[in-house]
Amino acid sequence: MRRQLATPLTSLLGRIFATTTPITEARRLLGSPADLAASGLLTEREIALLGTDPLSGIPTPRRANADVTELPLMLAVQAFTGGIGRLDGRTLEPFDHVVLDEAQDYSPLLYALLGRATRPGHITALGDMNQGMHGYKGPSSWEAVQAQLPGAQVLTLGRTYRSTRQITELGARIAATYNRAAAVQGVDRDGAEVQRYTAPSGSLNGELPLIARAVKDAQAAGHVNIAIVTRRGVEAERLAETLREFDTDAQPITSQEHRFRGGW
Repeated sequence: MRRQLATPLTSLLGRIFATTTPITEARRLLGSPADLAASGLLTEREIALLGTDPLSGIPTPRRANADVTELPLMLAVQAFTGGIGRLDGRTLEPFDHVVLDEAQDYSPLLYALLGRATRPGHITALGDMNQGMHGYKGPSSWEAVQAQLPGAQVLTLGRTYRSTRQITELGARIAATYNRAAAVQGVDRDGAEVQRYTAPSGSLNGELPLIARAVKDAQAAGHVNIAIVTRRGVEAERLAETLREFDTDAQPITSQEHRFRGGW
């Protein structure tokens, strides 16, 4: 009897739950602050953080997989229902101390979760707002982080030891057009002047010939390992292909599987 009923029951249940997926249920909860507050596990501040639907950009609910935009909500639900912290036997204890690197790329929701999982005053966040890779989800200022970590202090390190004076000064002038942090000072270490390439006014050739010329100039100066850094992997692939038209070979390195073997 079970074998005979298996197929029709599966078909029936599929029709019943066809419109009910993790995405639709998450949207239903996010649309009802009262439902989120019913369990008593969430504070008003946490409900406000969850109130913006991270799934609104998904046009059609899908089944059997999760989109990257769903992961923060899934982790938050796990943290609120199952707890978050350091497991000591069967007891969940707060972490002694948490250190975040590249802290400008973490969302306010993550800071709120870490605040629940760590001893008060024991989170160290290290970052630079000017190096943010994901501005759509990261904090707009360190004050936004302080709002999730009450009592936190902001300490600014304004001196860089990474680059020469020439590189630091040029970088500071560029960053001044959008800089949201304090001015950066470099150490007194001189180096070669930064080479700048500018297309003639009204030129229709764009930046590709300038990039090719910069590479050839660097090769002529004796440099062997030359890198052109792009924001996205697909841009590196397109650039490597297009530069061949300017008699310039390049190997795109777009993942950890690619190995750099010298050259550029």
